[in-house]
Amino acid sequence: MSKFDWKSILCDLLDCGYLDLQILDDAREDFVLQAIDDCRAEDIPITLNAITDNMFANAQMEINAELDARLDEIGSDVANGYAREYEIKELEAIKELNPDEDITWYCNCLDTGICIGNDKYEVYLEYFGDLLAELEDKMGFKFEC
Repeated sequence: MSKFDWKSILCDLLDCGYLDLQILDDAREDFVLQAIDDCRAEDIPITLNAITDNMFANAQMEINAELDARLDEIGSDVANGYAREYEIKELEAIKELNPDEDITWYCNCLDTGICIGNDKYEVYLEYFGDLLAELEDKMGFKFEC
């Protein structure tokens, strides 16, 4: 009797090759499961590419939310006259950010990645470095520039 080959079945279900499965090895389970739930909610066939696409979209949404919160916080301080010089500098830098335009990704099994445009990467890193590191841990992918 031969041993059950679950990876072959998984490859068939996810429409990918055997080696492609390794791109999920470093992703956090909860982040992958959220991406799968998103596929189901959007009635998108669950493939490896769809999972990574949703993981990257979720990361982009988290960055958008953090950026909006920071803009509101600093903007309020500026409006009330409480902003410090470094906050004004930060506000000037981050109000030029637009994660929907600055962050791109491609999903093609082993040729999959997420990128922040070179001209904005350092600003994201300076003001949202901890969030980027957290998202890299969740996705199992590093932001490229």
